Amino acid sequence: MKHPKVVAIGGIGLDFSRLRSEQENAEVSQTVFGAADFHTVQAEIRDEAEVAVQAAAFEQQLELAVAAGKSVVVHQRDSWEDTIELLRKYSRRVRAVAHGFDAGPEQAEELLDLGHFVSFSGIVTFENAGEVRERPSQSRSIELWWKAIPPILCRYQIAIDGVNLPLSARLPPSLLIFVA
Repeated sequence: MKHPKVVAIGGIGLDFSRLRSEQENAEVSQTVFGAADFHTVQAEIRDEAEVAVQAAAFEQQLELAVAAGKSVVVHQRDSWEDTIELLRKYSRRVRAVAHGFDAGPEQAEELLDLGHFVSFSGIVTFENAGEVRERPSQSRSIELWWKAIPPILCRYQIAIDGVNLPLSARLPPSLLIFVA
């Protein structure tokens, strides 16, 4: 991390999208009295442990970034409240980029008010991403992370001068005008 080309630590953050109780709640019904069955209770206990472990690791990574004087690239999925709580705590000491941002305009404003940045990924090109597409135009500070987005994430074929790009191709920033 001491190399001068290292400018950030990432992606770090919280991802609660695959917590076991959420998956099992979709599959397991509750008893007549409305109480969850034993498997659901076990899953919820495992979830609490997973959330605690992720939060501790995220905080350690933020501490590492502070000590190294580096920014962070933050991944957040189904964990907005926990993520922003930790970022609030570290906002005076570290700058963050919330990559692949898919939360609402209020959350984007909160990050920006704390001095952080928001980036939007290829999700803005999905047909059902109308609300996500509106956010970049509403944000005060935008960073499009374009280099790492292959055309397959754009959900439609990209052609330049009549030639279709292979779905495995990387898109350099110069091609942004063809899909934005």
